[in-house]
Parts: sequence; structure tokens; C-alpha cells
Amino acid sequence: MKGLGAYLAVAVILAVSLAIYSQHVYDPDAFYHLGHAQIYLQKGPFYRSFPWVSHSVIADRRADLWWGFHLLLVPFAWIKNGAVMIFVVTGFLYFLNAVITRFAVVRLGMSQWAALPIVLASSTHLSRMFTIRPQAISAPLLLLLFAFAATEVHWGTILVAGLIGFFHPTLSYMVILVVLGVMISDRLRRKKTRAYWAEGAAIVVALVVATLRPGIADGLELMKIQLFDLAILRQNRTITNFGVELQPANLPFFLAGFLAPLCFLGASLLFALRPRSKGASGGPALTCLAVTALAVIIMFAITKRGLDEAAPFAVLTGLLVVHQTGGINTLSAWLMAGYSIFVVGHWGVGIDKIANRKNAENMKGVAAWLERNTTKGEIVGHGQWSDFAPLFFWNKHNRYLGGMDPVFQYKHDREKYWAMSLSLAGRTPGKTSLTDPAKNVDESPLSEIWPKTLGTKWIVFPTSGQKEVQAFLREDPNVRVAYEDRRAILFEIVR
Repeated sequence: MKGLGAYLAVAVILAVSLAIYSQHVYDPDAFYHLGHAQIYLQKGPFYRSFPWVSHSVIADRRADLWWGFHLLLVPFAWIKNGAVMIFVVTGFLYFLNAVITRFAVVRLGMSQWAALPIVLASSTHLSRMFTIRPQAISAPLLLLLFAFAATEVHWGTILVAGLIGFFHPTLSYMVILVVLGVMISDRLRRKKTRAYWAEGAAIVVALVVATLRPGIADGLELMKIQLFDLAILRQNRTITNFGVELQPANLPFFLAGFLAPLCFLGASLLFALRPRSKGASGGPALTCLAVTALAVIIMFAITKRGLDEAAPFAVLTGLLVVHQTGGINTLSAWLMAGYSIFVVGHWGVGIDKIANRKNAENMKGVAAWLERNTTKGEIVGHGQWSDFAPLFFWNKHNRYLGGMDPVFQYKHDREKYWAMSLSLAGRTPGKTSLTDPAKNVDESPLSEIWPKTLGTKWIVFPTSGQKEVQAFLREDPNVRVAYEDRRAILFEIVR
């Protein structure tokens, strides 16, 4: 426990800094997860319905894919001020990330300060940490799982695998990759074969816990849609307007997101030229390298999100190489510090280039107006599918189009999916149709199709979003502006 207080103080400073910045550049998913936590606070943790969406499988299937993660957030739902809630939860998750990572590196025999380059693994990884997504907790838990598996702490391995399945069920496959990494490393080092009973139990526990949630059958169907159906639809290029981060990585993405961790790993290999300290072992480093390689394969073969695991494991591999070939000295400490500063700088510059900086309260005003001026349960449309989350967070009086990933809309009703998708290639601004615009079908004004097909007369846009569609609606005699502020605009169809 020596020096723990100093590390926690640094972790608090990092967490608060990140939370402050998150107020200005938010991720829409944050609103969905926090909004669901508010529901569980009001209606109990086993409430299964989700009537706030329409024309979506999410409304048909009575299950919550992120149930465990939402339960973790329930205590924060007591905070009445929404912006404060986002601030506190962002800081808490990042602090928890830093603490869990600290225990992982200490378990591997390294200095607690080796955790800092890992929690700042890459600019892409760092961005994940302030989005209030389950990655914020599953990423460090995977490191702790690796630490326990590599040092043969059997019950710890099983327990952490269960936590990963509970908080982030769709990432349970990474438990398999960690186990494979351990086995590959053992084989390469010609280590005496052992039973691997704990690792096998960890896989079973992770997969079982991932499925044990209210509405198991419905939850499995949602998981199948998000993992498998979406992959098939994207591969066939049936729908391409969302889920870009779920498609396989290409070389530019790889270099942008993984070049820094790769350089860190390469620089650390220089320390392998130093004489090994007595008793040093290359086992954990080799095991970690095997996990990194498997995550990179996932990144290129299946989904870009493999970077979420590849980046921290690559940095951890480099740290283990340094540690196991002579220990961390002044030069390697400067390497870690320099790397951390570079990543934070690269991340900050990238975020600063965002043309339309988002604010956590963009939809608060229009959501309040809708709550005062519409009937309960009335459907409200929105120009972008991702605008559902902030509207839902600020206003649970109404229902909304779709909700969550559009693949759930597509699987519910293809014609309605095409009708509500306004930003597809080939779509005329302000018009829509019941079929894929790539097929050159006839289109009609949004004001004609939406009330008849989707059952709504309202449509919300961020003031800075989809300007061409907004311009068309302003000229449509069947549409009027019902509400407008500097952040959002609400159109009403009066046909």
C-alpha cells in the first residue's frame, strides 16, 4: 500500500480534468446509459419494458442489453441536475479505471505508476473513457483478469471474468482471448502443461453471467442482432449509415489509433538488450504480447473496437518488457512520462478539431418544451438516430423514433427504417421514401410521409445539424417552427 495515497491523488486530478472536458464534448451514448439508470431508480432494477422508443426491436424485446452496467450507475441517478450527473459519473468511471489498472500492474510486480501510461493508452482509447460506456470499466477489468491469469490466481481469474460478463456482456469473448494468450505463451515457453481449469471456468462463468439477466431470451436476441445481424448487414453493405466503429479496421485507422502504442512497445524492446535482473522471467510479457496480437487480429478481421483492448495490452506488454529486463529506471520513467504527455496532447488536438463542439445541455430546452406542450407518450421524431439519447435523458414524457443503433429499427420494419433515415447517400434533403435511396426510387416530402408512416408530427434537430433538411422544412408550407433556441430547433407538421 506504500504510496497509494499519492497515486489516488493523481487519479482524482486526471478524473476531474476529464470530467470537466466531457461537459463540452460528449458522446450521445452517455445519455442513454444514464437515462436507463434513472428508470431503474424509479421503477426498480427488474423493470423490463422500454416504451420510450417506437418502431424498434428495442421496444418489442423486454430486456436491457447493458443491465449490469446500468445497475452500477443507479446510485448516481439521485443527482437531479443532469449536467452534474454526467460530470460525476464520467469522473467516477475514469477514477475506477485508474484504480483497477493500478491493482493489475501491482499484481504483476510493477510500480503502481506504470498504470498511468495504460489508462492513457492511446487517444482513441482515452476518448472511450469519457463516453460513459461499459468500456470504461471492462477495459481495466480485462487487465486485472490478465494479471490474475498470468500469475495463476485462480479464484481471482474466475471472479473478474464474471464481472466482465455482468458489466459488458458483448465483450465476454475477450476472456477467451486472454485464456488463449496464456496457453499460447505457455506453449511457446515450453512450460509444463497444466489443467487450465480456472481459465476454462472463467470462460464459462463470463458467458453464463453475460446471459443471466431479466428477460434472458429477449436479451440473447438483442445480442444476436447487435453482434451478428449487424455484421452481416454491414458486410453486404445493406446499411452503412451507422456502426462504422463495428466494421473491421483499415490501415489508416490502425495507424491513427495504434501507432503510438506500437511505438511505445518498440521503444520498450530496446530495454530487452539490458542484462536481465536475477530471477526475471519473460513469461507475463510474452503472454501479454500474445493477447495483444489476438486483439489486433480481431481489429482487422471483425471490428475496429478490438483497438479498445489492443492499445492497453500493447502498452502493458512494453511495461512488462522494461520491468522484466532490469526494472524501471530513470530513462524508462521518462519514456512513460513522455508517452503519456504525447497521448494526452494528441487526444486534445484531435478533439479540438471537432467542427461543431457539442454541449451536454443541447437538447434540454427543446425537451422541456415538448414535455409542457405535448400529450404523454406522443412520438417525437429527430433528424439523426443518435439524437434519441439526449432527448430521452431530458424528457421521458414522450416517445421517440427508433432509439439506439438503427439496426434495431431495420430489424423491426425495413420500410419505416428507410422512411426515418434522412442522411443516407442519395437522399434528397427534406424528402424521404420507404425504400433504399440507392435504388433511385421516387421520394416524397418528409411532411407527407412521417405523419402517415411513423405517426409523428414533430421533428427535432440540433441547430447546427442537417442544415439542408432544415432549409427545406422552413420552405414547406405544411411545416412550421414550433420552438427554437441557439442549440436546437423543433418543427411541427401541420398538414
